[in-house]
Amino acid sequence: MIYLPCDKSNLNKIHVYSVVHLSINTMRLFIFFMYLFFFVTASAQQDQVTSAEFSQLVKDLRIARETKNYAQLADVYFKLALYEEEVNKRTEVAFDYFTRAKQYYDLEKNIAQSNKINRIIARRYVRSGFTTESISIYEELIKYYLAQKDEKTAAFIYHELSLAYKSSGDMEKSLAALKKSIRLNSRFMDSILIIDLNFAKIDNYFQLNEIDSALYTAAHSFKLSSAKKTKCGWPGVFII
Repeated sequence: MIYLPCDKSNLNKIHVYSVVHLSINTMRLFIFFMYLFFFVTASAQQDQVTSAEFSQLVKDLRIARETKNYAQLADVYFKLALYEEEVNKRTEVAFDYFTRAKQYYDLEKNIAQSNKINRIIARRYVRSGFTTESISIYEELIKYYLAQKDEKTAAFIYHELSLAYKSSGDMEKSLAALKKSIRLNSRFMDSILIIDLNFAKIDNYFQLNEIDSALYTAAHSFKLSSAKKTKCGWPGVFII
């Protein structure tokens, strides 16, 4: 084990030392635990509904039905879907609510919210094995967000498209989608997405049996993560 004091020149040397004596299996374990470290704590949902709001949502749903307020119905169903998915963990009920919300958003011609649900549906399709359907949705979403000049969202969706291709077994297209995501994100430098994309890229290289590329990318990711730790006040980094 080598210890590098915290200075800029040593951080730049990290990739030289980080993978010299690691076996492929050890590297896989390293990648897995690094992934857990960075993303388990980043799983909070932006739109999550609290239990305190649930009773009010039920009342709002009744009023929206009575007044035939489609915009309100769409919003309430969307929030109920989030509650069922994130709090009650009832994915089937949540999916039904998402579908109802999308129907009302379509009636109101609220394309932005409708596409937000399309993205959720695409993720569900991937988990259910309907990769062809999910890929089709993701491709349309990318066209939409690029047309809206929202390249940051498009970068995230390219990453999800990559996962869909990976689930379908097409590693070449998965890697191609990843590279497009990386290129778009280079303009925004979202640090969480950068690390997420690097880990996905490493796994793709392993699947394609491009071991050297996988190890190089792993070393670069480790340098990036170590630099982030150092900025938070850590005295240095240990390289195995």
